[in-house]
This record gives sequence, C-alpha cells and structure tokens, in this order.
Amino acid sequence: MSVSSSSSRSPFAALRAFVDHLRSRRTRTRDDRTLARSLYLAFERGSDQRFKGLHFQVVDGVVTVYGSVQQDRDRDIVFGRVAALPGVRAVSDRLHVDQRAPVGALRGLRLN
Repeated sequence: MSVSSSSSRSPFAALRAFVDHLRSRRTRTRDDRTLARSLYLAFERGSDQRFKGLHFQVVDGVVTVYGSVQQDRDRDIVFGRVAALPGVRAVSDRLHVDQRAPVGALRGLRLN
C-alpha cells in the first residue's frame, strides 16, 4: 500500500488509512478461513469416499485445492462443487490424478 503525503492532510490520516487497510485484510482473512473450513467439512463429512483427505487454502476468495483424486472426472466434480459455493471467486488446481493412489491421499505436498 502506498501512502502519499499531503500538506493539507492530517499527519494521522496516513496512519488511519493504513489501520483501516489492515482491518479489511483481517476481515478477509477470517472469511477465507471460514470458507476453507466449510470446504473441508463439506468434503470430509460427505458420503463420497473419493473426496476424503483433500485440503483447501483460501486467499481473497481464491481456493487452492490440494490432494489426489483417482480420475479426471473426480477433479471436475471437486472443482464444480467448490466453485458453486458463495464467496469463491476462483479455483486453483493443485490436485494430482493418480489412479493407483488411495482415495484422497496426499503425496509429498507441503502446505504453507
């Protein structure tokens, strides 16, 4: 965030703008965490075993899906379900298709 100085502005105006910016980021982060948790619970509690063990990271409404699925069709199903949820702006693909992998298995993925 750039802060411009102006002689007509109060010296605290820039600080106030910066604090407001941080508050808006914190709110988005909370919404992102809530969305990620909702996604995780929706797929873990679902009856379809193909989607167990998936992980979701959300930043500003962009959902990154991590894990393994057994078929390309399963990938399409996951992305369709994720994209249909309110608050999702985009879906990023970090899924691996591995027909030999156990359902939902993570293989050597490191999450930040």
